Amino acid sequence: MKKALCIIAAVMTTAFMGMMAHAQAPLDAYEASAFSDATPHAFSGSAQTIGIQEGSDLHNLWLSPDDTLRLSTPSYGQTPAVQTGLPIGFDFPFGTGIMTHFGITGDGFIFFSDSEEIYPAVDVNNMLYTTMTDYLYFRFQYLSSESWGYQYFTVCDIQAGQDCSVQYESVNDTLFVQFNNVVVIDSSEKTDKLVASWQYAFANNGNVSLCFLDMQPSSASNYAYDFGLVANNNSYVFLTAEGQETSTSTITHNSFNETTYPEANSGYTFSLPAPCAEVADGTVSNWDIETTDTELSIGYSFAFEGSENLLLILSTEETLIGENLPVDGITYEEGDQIGSSAGVATGRIDSYGSALFSPSGFDGLESATTYYLHAFFYNAACSGGPLYNQDHYATQAVSTLLSAPGSISVESMTANSLTLAIENDPKAEGYLLAWSEETLPAYDFSLDGEAGYTDGQTVTINESTLHIVKANTTDQTVTVDGLEPGSVYYFYAWALRADGENVAYSGDYASLSAFTPAVLPATFSFENAETGSQAPGWNTTNPNLPFTVFSSGMYGDGPEYLGVTLVDYMGMEDQVSLQADAISPAMMPLDYDSAVAYFDIRIFSLDSWSGEITPYAMAESDSMVFQYAIGDDEARVWRTIGKIDHETELNPDDYTTFTTASFPVTGDENVYVRAIAYHVFSMMDMTAPTFGINQLVVEPVLPCRKPADLAVVEDDLAYNEASLSWSDPNRPFADFFIQTLAEGDSAWVSYPLVSEEGYTLSGLTANTTYTARIQAVCGAGDSSLVSEIEFTTLQSIPFEEPLSNVETMPEGFLSQSGILADTGSSRLSDAMGYGWQATTDENYDPALGIYGTAMSDNHWLILPTLSAGNQTGTAELSFGLKGFYLRDGWELYDSTAFGQTDSVLVLASPTEGFNRSHVIGAVPCSELTDSVQRFAFDFEVNEFNHLALLFKSDETLMTDNAIFLDSISVIWLDLACPAPTNLRSTGRTETSINL
Repeated sequence: MKKALCIIAAVMTTAFMGMMAHAQAPLDAYEASAFSDATPHAFSGSAQTIGIQEGSDLHNLWLSPDDTLRLSTPSYGQTPAVQTGLPIGFDFPFGTGIMTHFGITGDGFIFFSDSEEIYPAVDVNNMLYTTMTDYLYFRFQYLSSESWGYQYFTVCDIQAGQDCSVQYESVNDTLFVQFNNVVVIDSSEKTDKLVASWQYAFANNGNVSLCFLDMQPSSASNYAYDFGLVANNNSYVFLTAEGQETSTSTITHNSFNETTYPEANSGYTFSLPAPCAEVADGTVSNWDIETTDTELSIGYSFAFEGSENLLLILSTEETLIGENLPVDGITYEEGDQIGSSAGVATGRIDSYGSALFSPSGFDGLESATTYYLHAFFYNAACSGGPLYNQDHYATQAVSTLLSAPGSISVESMTANSLTLAIENDPKAEGYLLAWSEETLPAYDFSLDGEAGYTDGQTVTINESTLHIVKANTTDQTVTVDGLEPGSVYYFYAWALRADGENVAYSGDYASLSAFTPAVLPATFSFENAETGSQAPGWNTTNPNLPFTVFSSGMYGDGPEYLGVTLVDYMGMEDQVSLQADAISPAMMPLDYDSAVAYFDIRIFSLDSWSGEITPYAMAESDSMVFQYAIGDDEARVWRTIGKIDHETELNPDDYTTFTTASFPVTGDENVYVRAIAYHVFSMMDMTAPTFGINQLVVEPVLPCRKPADLAVVEDDLAYNEASLSWSDPNRPFADFFIQTLAEGDSAWVSYPLVSEEGYTLSGLTANTTYTARIQAVCGAGDSSLVSEIEFTTLQSIPFEEPLSNVETMPEGFLSQSGILADTGSSRLSDAMGYGWQATTDENYDPALGIYGTAMSDNHWLILPTLSAGNQTGTAELSFGLKGFYLRDGWELYDSTAFGQTDSVLVLASPTEGFNRSHVIGAVPCSELTDSVQRFAFDFEVNEFNHLALLFKSDETLMTDNAIFLDSISVIWLDLACPAPTNLRSTGRTETSINL
């Protein structure tokens, strides 16, 4: 398919267009019947007819006083002598060529040549330089012995209604391209000769279109042209670099300012390419394509054969038809889209035989989607090109990968486990979760879809070890157990989809680094204690008192514990303690500054001979106390952090975990933890208890901190609500207490526990000052961890009477109106008769809106009386308006035509009759659109306040414009008055009427 190269220009001032041809050899005479139209044409609307006959002598050209260009010729039939040796140069305007002859053909074509072998030629010595305005001209320049001269010919007048279409005709292997009445002659046989000429008929004024249709010589030689368009001294050239753009519809527009003029022989040129040959069937020898979830990239080894040019189209269609195919004559560039394609890329073969592409791929693709990459071969540098091979193109299916899960986050943790929340790709069927003790490489890491991973499996991929927690799960949360306390773990999640026995994994992964809480060292300080001996670890304040210490394994397969049996002896008290090694502050991770101790304890009776144990019920004198102390001084003070006594519920058959209160571990000193067992001998109960501790674990805990940045969200403060926001330094572990206290009250009002960093307090009293306080649950009872803020709710205005105009309206009338903000288009005839009230009844349609063929009238909407008691201050009236066009009662949102003085005025008056009203605001109707706009105006509040809206027009408009209200509301700005008791409707911060 061959396409035209078109240049469109609009000329409003003096202008010309030029054309230059370079030629070096004689041109054979051509048939003069190439165009049969020899009818004279008028140059302008009032001009004389121009007639140029065969053999005419162009001696006299001039510009008449009435701006009419006339050509005067001798009598018909006169044959002037051929002028030789006269150098004729012409500037069009970007280059000068020397042509020795100028002639006119038998049917009126003017032409140039550098040869004597031309059709009857004429002398052009007397051509004059002229200036014309508001026309477009061809300009040529000739050289005489005295000076240069210029002459202009107008081309086409579109504004005058003339046909400026292009015609072409081929005669004797010579192609004629006619633009309006301009002809370019290209000799197909004489490839080194090009003659430019134009026809004798002209028009004037207006816009110009310059098109070259199917300009293709029979040989492969290229021809150079210079084309220019000049307006006054401003030069505009529609050209690009040599050898480019001749087969496209994209033309670079270069311009020069008024003082810049191109130098001689510095013209811009472009080449006329050879005809487009058939495009051979090509092949892609190596599809080198890589995909991610959103991108497709073309690798270096991508190669193709059969053409030097390749167009790639990415589409979700496996076969391209219709608008999805490339179009001949159009050069596609990066970012272009063909039909429903995802994009195109173009390429060529370089001198090394490699395929070069720009861009190197596509982005912004859908994840887990199959695309088809279509490769079209084409010829580029040819007349009418590019020419695409649409019958044979290569296709390769490619699929984007799944997107990685969106995130991994920690929901909760213990010393040995982490509970994770995973947000997966919606297109995925599940995900694989694994952890590693090291980070994975950022590249060259992917899961094997045929490996068949299983839960709990440990695999090595690219020298990285992965511990698979879940091989395929859709659970939103997963608990990972068996972790080491105080360790950092790297978690990774891949989205997956099953494909038969294989599994497709996302190319990327979500990752998270997390640590488990550290378990501080707490070891018991004794080894292989012997029965009846004083042993390290359990210690007594009275070394003469007997007690027995047992260690794990002393009775074979008996219970594992570090225990002590307090032996009854003559009614004496027996007290022993077990102390853990020191806890160093350096052991505490991050900003933890406190810890808790977990004791797995069991109290029982032990048969020292058989090792048999039986449950033991603690007496009132029995107890176990847990304490901590700071410092290495022997005189350090021990503080109790927990106690077990006879009222504590313990498992009689197994160990019970007892959690102490938190204790500080900050500072520069060591911290110690101990357990003290206490028993008093009783003659009534001669059973000796054994206190066994299976495990002692000390864990750091986050410090409880005061909620920060407590504030009231200003936009959400209303007369009955207030929204609080704060930041939580205790996240993600804290819940919050919230309480409020109204001014003058003595009791705090509590709200439910809140886990978010914000809360809306509701049910408040208008115009009342409140104190709100918030505290993390972990800081309960500590007043230093309480955040407080004070705020005052807004005031609202009660309506003491219903909204009315002429008569009192029934309750609920607003919801029955025909024109409502949420009902879309409604016929006006459905509306009730309340709303705007015209001063005259004509041009008034009863609704909460006004319209008419003539709107030069005043229309009122009176609002209810607002009572402020005996107080004063400032309030704000706001309302919504929209304007549109009506026809036969239907809303049409295409146009409005309000007058320049039309406006909606807002009036306030201390009297009901508005005889003392004043304007507090105005809305120009020219600003209204078919979308609701809000307008707000402040006014001074008196004891009784009367407000009204007034549509005012001083013009009579013969259009059906309409104005409708959306809602009206009033809020206090700085008024302290009693809370309303009879509100008929409520709003966020105001009393509202929703129309």
